[in-house]
Amino acid sequence: MNYYMGWYEEHALYLIYGEGDPNDCEKVFIQEFDEDVGYEWTTRIVDLSAYAGETVRLGFHYAGYYASQWFIDNILLTGFEMGPSPGEPYEGYITVDLLSQESKEVTFPVWNAVPGVYNIRAETMLPGDENPYNDYIEGVLTIIDVVPPTSWILPEDIEMHHPTPDTIITLDAMDDYSDWQIHYIVDGGEEQVGDINTAVHLGGFEYGEHTIEFWAVDTYGNEEPHHVVTFYVMLEDLVTPALKFDGPYELIDGVWEITTDTKILFDPDILYMNGIAEVYYGYHADEEENVEEWFLYTEPFTMPAGYYHILYYGVDELGRYTPTARITVNVVAANHAPVTTITLTPSSPDGNDGWYRNLVKVTLHAVDLDGDEVTTYYRIDDGEWKVYTGTFTIGDGIHTIYYKSVDSRGKEETVKSKKVKVDIHPPTIYVSSPTKGTLYLFGREIIHLPIDKAIILGAITIEATAQDLATSGMASMHLYIDEVIRDTGTETIRWTWNEFAIGKHTITIEAYDVAGNKALTSIETIAFNLAIS
Repeated sequence: MNYYMGWYEEHALYLIYGEGDPNDCEKVFIQEFDEDVGYEWTTRIVDLSAYAGETVRLGFHYAGYYASQWFIDNILLTGFEMGPSPGEPYEGYITVDLLSQESKEVTFPVWNAVPGVYNIRAETMLPGDENPYNDYIEGVLTIIDVVPPTSWILPEDIEMHHPTPDTIITLDAMDDYSDWQIHYIVDGGEEQVGDINTAVHLGGFEYGEHTIEFWAVDTYGNEEPHHVVTFYVMLEDLVTPALKFDGPYELIDGVWEITTDTKILFDPDILYMNGIAEVYYGYHADEEENVEEWFLYTEPFTMPAGYYHILYYGVDELGRYTPTARITVNVVAANHAPVTTITLTPSSPDGNDGWYRNLVKVTLHAVDLDGDEVTTYYRIDDGEWKVYTGTFTIGDGIHTIYYKSVDSRGKEETVKSKKVKVDIHPPTIYVSSPTKGTLYLFGREIIHLPIDKAIILGAITIEATAQDLATSGMASMHLYIDEVIRDTGTETIRWTWNEFAIGKHTITIEAYDVAGNKALTSIETIAFNLAIS
């Protein structure tokens, strides 16, 4: 009440620290109320945000002609959390206008509580009270946990990807608010209980099928639904023995070094022998943790350049899964060797039996799939290697052309070769009988005459030989008299001409080498043979 304002020296609000008589406590002046409001109770709003979070008392000081008194009209509520995070206070404040001799019910502020024990204290600040011990009330609030813990088994994929006897199997659990223990039954045996807040390490299991039933229970008795896991322990990984590489590969410090051309495959014969019906594989980069997609293996595959972990497992004929195995590969871009092709002109042999009867022009052309610069080399037979600069020619003989290319990174092509057979010369024919300018009498040379014909009286034996001194060798000889074939041979003709013949006649001998080159010689004769027996 602010009336008779002239009688007061002070009518103000103070913030009071400490307990007991405000006159003996530390005080902070807040606001002076100097307006005369008459005989009515009036509410005033004061900003105390600067003292948020503090526990203080508020007091009104009236001082004047007849009094110097303190009046307390406010209530302060505080609460402290004593549960999961002891020592971290929760505070809430409610200011209530409490008129003289009145009472009022106060609702405790709402907060995000978690299971635990809380001390609650409500306090009024009224100094000068005859019984200060009833200025506050305390209580204990307990919030219990009603959510069960959660448990799991490791390895997580134990049902699908069966472990080996060396695989360590573990049961673990968690609870956000309470202590917990794991209960478990192995292969239908007795129920067992693990230590508080401790994972259960079951170790490895023997070969065969096993069942584990497990669940977790917290200290409030909250029990999660039971888990039942059935798995099959295999003695070994039956897929890795079938793993092979087709192409460059090398194992260095446990990492397979391969190229983008190297094919990765699983030998079907070994898989069949080990009873594996299907193989699945996947991979992830080194900076990743899990395989995003699994593939059914159907054929050899390659990998792009990079560092990878390849995981794979098999499914046997009974549908059981082998343990998941893994390899690490470092895939480097393949440095492909250059590829050199050879072109011959003529493009195909123009003689018999693969022989060329003309000089052969040779052109080499190299390409590199990686775009590297290329140098091409060649040599003929046992000659020295030469740098190819342009088309060159191959002459008579049976020759082998060797050629290769090397790229700028030193990748060398495997030496290739091309065999070329060239014979551009015909055989040579030698006729020993008859010869031009000679008179023959019954096959005997009588006299040499200065003429270009042979004079033959009576029978005569025609003799000739042929040679192919160049390369391909002799194929055949033919004897003609007046274009009528009389005899054949390979390197020799010996045939007796004894028949009725009077006048001019032409003896012709043809010779062919294997390549198809032809030689021909003719002898003009004047013959007189009555062929009388």
